[in-house]
Amino acid sequence: IEAPLPFGDARTHVKEPSSAIEDRRMSMSDAGRPLRQLNLPSALLQRFANLARANTQRGIETCALLCGEENGDSYRASALVVPPQHGTSDSCHMEGEDLIVDCQISNNLITLGWIHTHPTQSCFLSSVDVHTQCGYQSMLPEAVAIVLSEPEKRFGFFRLSEPDGLRLIQQCNGDGFHAHRSPTGGNANSPGGGIFEECTHVVVNESLACVVYDLR
Repeated sequence: IEAPLPFGDARTHVKEPSSAIEDRRMSMSDAGRPLRQLNLPSALLQRFANLARANTQRGIETCALLCGEENGDSYRASALVVPPQHGTSDSCHMEGEDLIVDCQISNNLITLGWIHTHPTQSCFLSSVDVHTQCGYQSMLPEAVAIVLSEPEKRFGFFRLSEPDGLRLIQQCNGDGFHAHRSPTGGNANSPGGGIFEECTHVVVNESLACVVYDLR
């Protein structure tokens, strides 16, 4: 039996259809088109929090891929793929690329983003996280980075700002933790700093189901 979802802020991303459509018009890709809505099961967040709990209690990060399919003019995240990985207190590295690809092909899944924990830190994207997000978002503008912060007891839903944040990271050759200049002159490690922003195209839906493929 899974424990109740401990981070209630995920509920703030549940929008009425009209609100979701209005927000989607405000979120634009670098190509200038509105982002397609990404529907995310609340159960997926619950199950990730549960499977990451042992690592979180030890102060170790956990990560996974958000996978799913196109659904008309939107995307639906229907699966959590947990790859073999190596986590530390401030990083998590996915391994087993062949296993991930085989799982996605066998189940007709595409990558819609990723999710990871911050056991000891607040809800933001680090200088390493923005490079990880850059890879996914360069392939799919709707790709989302979800952060589960243990100190703040909440989920954060982020993407790189376009065009400034995405282009800056695409042109950055830095490795590991390193400084980025903020396109807006603000704090580069905050959603208002110009590199990344909170998503408005993600809708958390309590009625959607999901499956977990734990490849560890």
